[in-house]
This record gives sequence, structure tokens and C-alpha cells, in this order.
Amino acid sequence: MALMSLVLLVASCEQSPVKADYDYTFDESQRGFSFSATSQGASYGVGYEDSIYTINVFRNYTEGDEWLPLQYGAQAAMFELPDSIYFEDGKNVSSFNIDVTGFEPGKTYQILMAFDPELGMAYGTYINGEDTVELTGVNQTLVQFSVEYTWVSKGIVLFVSEWEGARAEVEIQQALEYSDAEGNHYMRLNSPYYYVAPDYCSAAGKHAYFYLDKDYNANNNLMPSGIQAIEDSYGWYWHPNYIAAGYLAFVNQANVYYLQVLWNALGTSDLYNPTVEYWTWNADHYNAAKADPNWKYE
Repeated sequence: MALMSLVLLVASCEQSPVKADYDYTFDESQRGFSFSATSQGASYGVGYEDSIYTINVFRNYTEGDEWLPLQYGAQAAMFELPDSIYFEDGKNVSSFNIDVTGFEPGKTYQILMAFDPELGMAYGTYINGEDTVELTGVNQTLVQFSVEYTWVSKGIVLFVSEWEGARAEVEIQQALEYSDAEGNHYMRLNSPYYYVAPDYCSAAGKHAYFYLDKDYNANNNLMPSGIQAIEDSYGWYWHPNYIAAGYLAFVNQANVYYLQVLWNALGTSDLYNPTVEYWTWNADHYNAAKADPNWKYE
């Protein structure tokens, strides 16, 4: 039987870094400029060799070289950004890079960027030799950088899903840079339903996130509230009010972890009866992690 949710929060999922985007839209009856129509949002992992995001700007013609002024908002002052972008004669696209190297993991940063040819003269020449140029595409965009933690392997678990009626070996990982006053660890199961139920989770990257205390034990207060999109169409739903009602529980007995969780049909308020999802952490790996928090499974 479906249950109505009290609160729906943003899903927790990871994306691969996006290096460039060539999707754009114009009114071809007018000459103009456009940011990529889908340039919003990027996720970067600490430790990538090239933590660079490329922003493409397009014009719907190629003749002449020109400069286009850029404007910024949100947290733009934290970044090194160009005042203008240059188009070469014969080219309909130009680009500039945003370097997020060294930004604090676990944080999100935003840049609002826009252009306005009505600013008039740029570098001594009118854009297009005219007073204005119509902005027929996307003339502003909000780019978000969610800087990932470095996830280090802590071994292998046998993950058993009552929801899917299947099991598989899955890697358990820990966020290297995360720490808090209580000594809790930020953990995840690496794409568990991709391995348990590939028909219902068609791609890796939908991880299951949770916290463990300083001794790697679980309790109800260590499961993040809200929705985690761990399959293509369904996600885990956790709400503190549902613990007292007996719907939810997160506990362990030594290296065996039990999670009783409600399921949410993503994009709806429908919740489904809880199932018990559990995993057995390889005893050698579990004991090694407990003995030395800096231990990494190679």
C-alpha cells in the first residue's frame, strides 16, 4: 500500500564530469548568441587530473571576428573568469574554461553567467558592427559545481535486496576528506542496484550513501533524510518521523548491516511498504577498517 510522503528532498546521486556541451537553440531568422541550452550543472571529483569545465558560447553565423562581453553573478568572484569571449572569423563557437582545482570537497559552487550586447562597445568595436544583436538562444545560464569527495575503497560487501530479490558483491567506499566532531565516517555502497538489478538500474553511478560512527557501527541517526535515487525509477526514502512508527531502521551486528527503508517512485509522492536491504562486509576488510581508519582496500 502506498504511503503519502511528508517531505521530498533532493536525490543524492553522482554525475560524471562534463567537459563540453554542444547543444544549443536559435531563432534562425535573427543573428544572435547563445550559451549551450544544457550547460547547467557539473560534478567534479577531487583528484581528477583535469578539473576543468569548458563553457561553450555559440553564434548563428560565422562571418567576421568579434568580442562578446560577459557578466557574472552568484559565487563568480571565487573563480577566474574572462570579461569577454572572442569569436574568430569563420567560427560559430568559442569557449572558455573554469578551473575548479582545489575547491573544498563536499561543497557546491554556482556561477550565473550572461551576455548583453547592449553593453555597446567592446574592445573598441561594436559587436557585429551594430548597436545591438538579438539574443535568440540561451542568454544566461547557471552552472553548478558539486565538488566530490575522494572515495577510497574499504573492501567488498555481499549486498542482498529484499526489494529486488537478488544479491551481488558490491564495493563499500569511504569519503577520504570527510570528518566531523563525532568522528563519524561518510560511506557509500558503489552502485549497488546496478549490480543487483541491472534491468532496473541501467547505469553505474547511483550510489547508496550513509554514515557510520567512529567504530563503523550504524544507527538510525546516521542515515541521511530524504530520497536517494538508487534505481532508474525508484529510490530509498528516509524520514526521522517514520522511525518511531517502525517503518525505518538502520543497525548492524558486527559486520552485518540491516537497513529497513521505504521506497519512493521517483518524481512522485508515492511511498511503498518498507523492505529490508542488508549487506555483509567481508570480515577481513571490516576488521581492517575498524582497526585503522586510514586502511584502504587495494
